[in-house]
Amino acid sequence: MNTKHAAALRRLAFAVALCLGCAACVSLGKPFAFAGPGDVSVGKTTQKDLIAAYGRPFRVGFDNGAEKWAYAFYRYSLFGESTVQDLDIVFDRNGTVSSYTYESTDPPGPVGQPAAGKDTKDLGQ
Repeated sequence: MNTKHAAALRRLAFAVALCLGCAACVSLGKPFAFAGPGDVSVGKTTQKDLIAAYGRPFRVGFDNGAEKWAYAFYRYSLFGESTVQDLDIVFDRNGTVSSYTYESTDPPGPVGQPAAGKDTKDLGQ
């Protein structure tokens, strides 16, 4: 094979690889099934309860000196639908929830059900 053909094949292989890479999606975090406000209760739900329900948090840190955990799942797709799901929880000194926020591209479903229009397999579970 001459060098012109080899160079052309390398360029073609690079172009195919680039196209395949652009079509892929990127996921960060781990899907979790937050069903709504009944899943977390301020003053009642503990860190142990959350680990039992969702596993280890995606991120941990502090908010004005109080321990804070974050459960998160982000799935971005260049050409398809993207999914974003965040649950941020702040604890008191005893490890009990003092506040939390939940945000998602889809609202949570009824208690005990996946988010509206989603099946857990849609979230990678």
